[in-house]
Amino acid sequence: MTYRFAMVLGALAILLVAPQARAFGAGLDFDPVCWATGVGMIGDLPGGDFFWGFAASDNTDEPQEQVAGHWLHWTPPRWVTTSRGVRLLRDHFAGRVEFATCSQNGTYLVTVQGRGTWNGAPDHLFQVVIQDRFDPTEIDFYGIVILGPDSKLVYEAGGDIVRGGIITSAP
Repeated sequence: MTYRFAMVLGALAILLVAPQARAFGAGLDFDPVCWATGVGMIGDLPGGDFFWGFAASDNTDEPQEQVAGHWLHWTPPRWVTTSRGVRLLRDHFAGRVEFATCSQNGTYLVTVQGRGTWNGAPDHLFQVVIQDRFDPTEIDFYGIVILGPDSKLVYEAGGDIVRGGIITSAP
């Protein structure tokens, strides 16, 4: 991904995500108390981790009766030699949100957890931590941990969001 393309992608993400966040409850069958949505990239450009997701819950703590959302994450691209030649590949995760918590202490902190697939293999657990610093001059933080079916660490990444953005709501 080129630097220019990443800039366009980041701008597009903000334009697409902001209206979705303002009308977040419109597509849900419950009134979310805690939610987060965003598209972005962490890491060095032009490669880097890329994510897209949304999560919503009806409560800031346990027990949560209503939870909704999906989370997608792609790792930085890497060159791999296969039987078909050299290819540029990214690992990918796709998960369903099962739990989301929000808290506020100068910034909004959202933790999202659930299950999903890693490169198509099922039964992986994930946790995403988002820090929304609100101030446009401050850079938001995103981190993800993915565990395999045996609870061993499969992937971990975190850092400041260099392109894109996160929008959250906390109590």
